[in-house]
Amino acid sequence: METNTTTNDISTIFSNYVKKALLDAGRGMKSLLVDEDTLAIVNNAMNQTDVLKRDVFAVEPLRRNTNRTLGKEEVPSSSSSRRGGREEDNLRFVKAVCILRPTSENVNALCERIRESGDASSSSSSYGEFHVFFYERDRRAQTSRDCESGRERRKRG
Repeated sequence: METNTTTNDISTIFSNYVKKALLDAGRGMKSLLVDEDTLAIVNNAMNQTDVLKRDVFAVEPLRRNTNRTLGKEEVPSSSSSRRGGREEDNLRFVKAVCILRPTSENVNALCERIRESGDASSSSSSYGEFHVFFYERDRRAQTSRDCESGRERRKRG
């Protein structure tokens, strides 16, 4: 019975963290951008109604390449949907609220996504704002080192 109570406590803590992140992002339409681990936690901690009440219209997994492939079949990015025969240009009116574990892979994928968002020729979703929240504090130092390492490589390259 104690394990179930602990799981409920963790779900409540994470649910409150997500709610606070969404509140901090301000009013307006939001897309929740999460890594695969966080997606599982969000699904366990919050129900769909709870998410929708906070102006979140989509929950999107953060992946390395926006034009992902599964086997040989390409999976289009979220902005490649068509409306009236034309490709949707961007989602500048939407705020991306990113809740991630601070791993090198997630930081690199987020950096790639933000760079592509600023590139007009990219097929990636172009959010108007990115609000980034990390959890698991003990990994922040590693994330900082990863970012610095990436900057150093770009300076040398």
